[in-house]
Amino acid sequence: MKEITSSQILREYQRDVFHVARKQNTLLIMATGAGKTLLAVKLIREKQEEQLREGNGRQKRLSVFLVNTVPLVIQQADYLRSQLPFRIGVCYGEVSIEMCEKLFHDIKQNYEIIVITADLFYLCLARGFLSMFDFDILVFDECHHAIKNHAYARIMIDFYHVAKPLATPIKQLPSIFGMTASPYAGKATNPLKRIFEWEELLDAKAYVISNQRLFHHMPVTKELVVPYINSPIDASQNPIIRMCETVFSNCKYISRVSKAAQYEIVESGVWFGEQVWQFLIDELVNKQSRKNCDGKLSAEENQCINNFIHEVQRWSQKQKKLYSGLRAPILNGNDTSNKVLTLLEFLENFYKDNDTFKTIIFVERKVTAYSLTRFIRTLKKQTGRLRNVRPFPFIGHGDSDVAALSMHFREQRNNIRNFKQGIYNVLVATSIAEEGIDIPTCNLVIRFNVCQSVTQYVQSKGRARAKDSKFVLLVNGVEQVKYQKLQTEECLLTTALENLESTRRVDFHVPDYNTITPNDIVKHRIEETGALLIEFLAIGLLYQYCNTLPADYVTFHYPVFTCISEVQSFIYKVDLPAICNIPAKRGSPAANAKKAKRSAAFLMCLELVARGLINKHLQPLDYRNKLADIEERDEKALRDVEQDESFERKIPQCWSNDKIKEVFACILFPTCECRTFHPLLFVQSQRMPQFDILRLRSNFCEVTVKPELLETSYIMNDELQNVLEYSTKRLLELGLSSTLETTDSTRSYWIAPLNMECSDNGILKNLIDWSAIRNLSCNHQVVKDATMLKPQILLMHDPENSFELYSFEALVSQDRQEHTAICKRMPFRLNYSLDKKQSMITAKPNSIKELRLHQLYLTDLSKCLKESALLLPSILYHMEALLLTSEFMNEHNLNCSLKTMVQALATENASMGENYDRLEFLGDCFLKVCASSTVFLKYTYDQEYQLHVHRKQIISNYNLYMRAKDIHIPNYALSYPMVIRKWCPFGFLRENKHESTYPLFQQLPKKRMADLVESTIGACTLDGGLDTGLTYCRGLDLGLLDVKKWSDWNKFLDIDFYTSLVSRTVFPYDKYIKDTTGYSFTNKAFLHLAFIHPTMLASQEVSGTYQQLEFLGDAVLEFIVVRYLFHRYPNSTAGELTNYKSFFVCNHSLAYLALTLGLHKYLQYDNSEMFGLIYEYQEMIEEAKLNNVPYFWLDIDPPKFVADIFESLICAIYLDSGFLFESLRFLLPLLLNVLGDPIDLQKKNLVLVKVHNLLSSQGCSDYKVIHKEEIEIKEEENFRLKKESYIFHTVSFVRHDRVVCLGTSRKLNSAKINMKYKLKELLDKNSNLLLYSCDCALRASDSVKTSEVSNQKDRIFD
Repeated sequence: MKEITSSQILREYQRDVFHVARKQNTLLIMATGAGKTLLAVKLIREKQEEQLREGNGRQKRLSVFLVNTVPLVIQQADYLRSQLPFRIGVCYGEVSIEMCEKLFHDIKQNYEIIVITADLFYLCLARGFLSMFDFDILVFDECHHAIKNHAYARIMIDFYHVAKPLATPIKQLPSIFGMTASPYAGKATNPLKRIFEWEELLDAKAYVISNQRLFHHMPVTKELVVPYINSPIDASQNPIIRMCETVFSNCKYISRVSKAAQYEIVESGVWFGEQVWQFLIDELVNKQSRKNCDGKLSAEENQCINNFIHEVQRWSQKQKKLYSGLRAPILNGNDTSNKVLTLLEFLENFYKDNDTFKTIIFVERKVTAYSLTRFIRTLKKQTGRLRNVRPFPFIGHGDSDVAALSMHFREQRNNIRNFKQGIYNVLVATSIAEEGIDIPTCNLVIRFNVCQSVTQYVQSKGRARAKDSKFVLLVNGVEQVKYQKLQTEECLLTTALENLESTRRVDFHVPDYNTITPNDIVKHRIEETGALLIEFLAIGLLYQYCNTLPADYVTFHYPVFTCISEVQSFIYKVDLPAICNIPAKRGSPAANAKKAKRSAAFLMCLELVARGLINKHLQPLDYRNKLADIEERDEKALRDVEQDESFERKIPQCWSNDKIKEVFACILFPTCECRTFHPLLFVQSQRMPQFDILRLRSNFCEVTVKPELLETSYIMNDELQNVLEYSTKRLLELGLSSTLETTDSTRSYWIAPLNMECSDNGILKNLIDWSAIRNLSCNHQVVKDATMLKPQILLMHDPENSFELYSFEALVSQDRQEHTAICKRMPFRLNYSLDKKQSMITAKPNSIKELRLHQLYLTDLSKCLKESALLLPSILYHMEALLLTSEFMNEHNLNCSLKTMVQALATENASMGENYDRLEFLGDCFLKVCASSTVFLKYTYDQEYQLHVHRKQIISNYNLYMRAKDIHIPNYALSYPMVIRKWCPFGFLRENKHESTYPLFQQLPKKRMADLVESTIGACTLDGGLDTGLTYCRGLDLGLLDVKKWSDWNKFLDIDFYTSLVSRTVFPYDKYIKDTTGYSFTNKAFLHLAFIHPTMLASQEVSGTYQQLEFLGDAVLEFIVVRYLFHRYPNSTAGELTNYKSFFVCNHSLAYLALTLGLHKYLQYDNSEMFGLIYEYQEMIEEAKLNNVPYFWLDIDPPKFVADIFESLICAIYLDSGFLFESLRFLLPLLLNVLGDPIDLQKKNLVLVKVHNLLSSQGCSDYKVIHKEEIEIKEEENFRLKKESYIFHTVSFVRHDRVVCLGTSRKLNSAKINMKYKLKELLDKNSNLLLYSCDCALRASDSVKTSEVSNQKDRIFD
């Protein structure tokens, strides 16, 4: 459950409604924008808090927010999340229906509140997943829809009223709260009767807030009626409409399209009737394909629709040629109707000198919304009129009809967001914008089409809520009569509501209660758990809490009690350590000092409980345990590599394009020292991204493929496409030595031999080597004499096996009559996607045979073309990764090189040469410094241990895993290797190869997905710099501050706060620090704070320490070191780089650096023991120097606070310079000069010994290594479901029955090594899984005491 730090205050009329609604079922009738949803939120909060106060004794009940449309589900859920600290689920659409059984079965465990469409909620009740008694409140949004067979009405009739007789004090019905601006969905004939029926249906009482009462809170909208008179327009003159009425009159879908066009012509003009086809045809094509998928269209209907589309497209092309593009509308009353001209004139006057106004134009039909938007944009572009108007359409989802326009709710949300931000300022909308959807306050609302009901009238008028706003109605003579009728109905409705308001007004007088009573002081029961806080236990509980605060061996935390009065009675106050940042609590007067202290301690414990620092079981919250819980959750979710997730890998868009208008070509030039290749022409439906040379390795050689991208686009006819299809298939068959079958996939890439003599690249046909394509057929003839043999022409030994090819090497004469040829068999296939280690493995040499000439057959295929064909599988494998990576970069607007991002998205299983490993190392450190900066600036008043918790929530692997799924990284990543025997190109199927199909799915461990997020961060940071990396991190929605560039961090820095922490003292050593670092401080408060130890807090002279600075300084230092190591050692693995980093960034090295610089001399502390620790450490360092021991400081345990001040100084410089890394230029030379190069260091890796020493020093004794064997039976498809068993060894390091880390493998030794490696990582990171406090020492002490007492008894009885 998250915390909500702010809450909106209710106005006077809202408080009246709230007091009524909390006591009885209520139907609220109140104007749009007056705060109905806020009242629903307050009621839901009260219901949920009531359940919290009742504890676990009663059945959990959900709060339900019902809406009518999917966009409202998303909108209302977002609003509820911003206002409530409870878990809120959203349920809507087909996805929810498919999983509804599982969803609603577990819904009580997953959510406290759900926002759901009424139809889906009705389905939930109808299927028996939930009952009415499972809910505490039902909120009906826009409840005036509860009529007839609407889902709202069915919910009440079929379930609520049925359950009503079964209700008991234990099984209670939910409260009802309905909201609307108008209680009608139709005509207002008898207002009071309709309201009374409405009340009976919803089992509630209507409560009215009239517009008169809202007068001081809501602006008055000026209503204008603008008349127009349209000239008669003959729609039948349109050639498409004539064709619809004659040729296609029997097709209902086309008739519907025709009617829409006719309406547009009569209503808006001839130009609009022409434009409507542009929209309707696109939608017709989309909906036709959906209908065909469901088999709902007959062959005749399909043929009719296709013919119609063809005719309209042909007519459209003629129009474009005739007018050289989109025809400009003629403003003459016929091409553009007088109604549109009236609207145009009004908009021009309104937006003459201002473009910040917001306007909604309500239209009746969806096509009108599109055509009117296009009209305004065309007029603006071609004539310059309406230059300040920026329109966009806004319509609903539509239906399953073939001819219906629709707008997906995600597009709706995006358009509303643009409207709020001012990107657009005119919304051309259908009735979907009249109610429910959160649309910004508008200055102008225009009814282009007259309202059909009083509800529409009220709702649309309510959108004009800005000051001095206008509501404009365009009406002709007929519409004027309808408008007057609507006004009459509105008057009747207003009168009825005012009468109802006056008769239903209820005033509630809530007496003031004193929440603090004598009993509350003595004890406090926590309802959720039944725990009881008693006054005389409060002091001990405070000491327990202080013991959980982070401390070292020279810093101790405890509560301080101060007597502030002893005159008539004792009054004490209690102060917690300054690290807690909690105000002091003053106790009640007492007869003696002991009771007075208990009183103060009790109130402080209540405060800690309220803050969540003491849990509901009265156990102090240990921050290390909290971090351990986060890590354990990550481990539990991500540790099991057997639970990999399967993801559908995307296919490059340019490889699966079914609408090819033009193609683009790329020439590939393979080169190698020992082989000759024929250049290849690669053709696809989209332009290739720029990419570097491909380096391909096999067991025989290394090949460099140089690309040359041709800028020209080409038109490909059917004949040329057929030739390229043949060439592609034959080249791939030669490269794989396997027959391929074309699949149903729409493949749009082709490969052909390059015509090396081509001089004109402007024609695609010229680039193709036609003779080489003809030779791909492998026609053969018997070798009759030696003169036919040529080194570059391949031979065949068995004409039945066209893939067994030989190259001629030499001729041997055995006798005068017949010769023997020495031939080398060409490889069947070669894997050119091996890494360096794999390519060093010696491959089997190609077999050499001596064959008689009459046994050989001469082919037309050249040896160099066969060599190029062998390259093709690996080329396609690499190009697929390049294309998908390019799409990923375009989707997220990433500013980095394609080569780097390809590396970032390639796992260790991929055959790409380089993988994500190093970039993940860099991205991890960059994300850490971003997260550290965020929590440092966002939680200014929190202490260091709290900052660790906040940061862990951002950078946890589970959070990164969820973000990876959000941005679809698994769909773009490359995780499967290039296995040449099984590999199959996209669009083909290898014959007689069961598993040889294009790999559409790949498996990724959850931890790997988190790593890929960090590797992509590293790629952006490496190529684009700090700002690019920061922009990408911010787009991941990880919880970082809204910082657009690196220097903007400084905008969030509260300098005054840090200055106030040391305002009462002066730091006299700033000159020495400048001489040491070369940096001169602007704000010396940062410098001073960097040298204040926590023991100084007791002196009352300072109120801050270096601990928060040390937290951020650690991340800054680590990033500087990692960035250096990344560039310094380009060939080192991430594991090696981690070891190098640990050499520089560890307490031993940092303490030695601080001692070398003399920083310990400036440390301010208030503990005599600290001086002895510093002196002892200094002596040991000097002695080791004399003995000339290499890397001596690594074997000497330093006082941690000496290392801390080095990191805090780094942070002080970093903050004072405005978050500039350039201010820390002195750092790397210092590290290298003092510490040296880490590559020569050979560390001892006695992991278990180090962990044993660490835990023993903490007093922990409950830890062990556990080995388990698990037998797994798998069903292997390769062997027809033959069962095979595998033994898996699991070696775990367990502490207090909690698995800290584990290693799993089929070999016991490998499992042990994996476990030790993970344990070493936790040890290097100072993981809280190893450091959290335990009570082993206390239990051991109690055991010793019990044993001593027992021994004494034994001696006595003896």
